[in-house]
Amino acid sequence: MSLYLADLPTLVIAGGATASQAIAGFGDAEAVSVFASEILTNAHLQINVHTNSAAATATVGWATLTSGGANVILQANKMVVITDVPWGALRLSGTDSEGAARVIRVQKQFLL
Repeated sequence: MSLYLADLPTLVIAGGATASQAIAGFGDAEAVSVFASEILTNAHLQINVHTNSAAATATVGWATLTSGGANVILQANKMVVITDVPWGALRLSGTDSEGAARVIRVQKQFLL
């Protein structure tokens, strides 16, 4: 078996919004990488996860991803690699509205 990378749909936080849309496609993921845009209005974004991969329109059931008791956050021009992927959907959220649209790239690593 070999490890491969695949791009997932980009996460977009619209200008004036506090959260991105939800994306799925993690069922076979060994790891997920999230690459922040160079500029964020928020000091950081939280990574929210949902157990249901069909949660794109869900308003309940989201949880903030934590590691070692601390929230996993994404800062401007940084990358986060998540190695435990037991959830079905992912989105980003901030405490303030973004000043302009932010596009965040997401990749998964999987075995084939």
